[in-house]
Amino acid sequence: MERALARLVEAQRWCRNDGGQPSTLFELESLDGPRPTFSDARGERFEADIEPRLAAALEVGDRLRARRAEGGRLDVFCCYPAQSASIAR
Repeated sequence: MERALARLVEAQRWCRNDGGQPSTLFELESLDGPRPTFSDARGERFEADIEPRLAAALEVGDRLRARRAEGGRLDVFCCYPAQSASIAR
């Protein structure tokens, strides 16, 4: 958990301010391929573009508070380590 938190502190630097916008929790499923793959709470998988510097700091299983935006982009507001999934259940 300690390593994950240090890594995600760096990732937070590349997150956007949510400006009070509604958001959803997504899980990073894969970083393979041209675009990362995410899933929502229903298990629906989708690909989306995210800030490349943010992607470099993430690992599969990380959870992102974000909003799906136009053009296949995911606006990320906050990142949580994969271990946070067990806390939220």
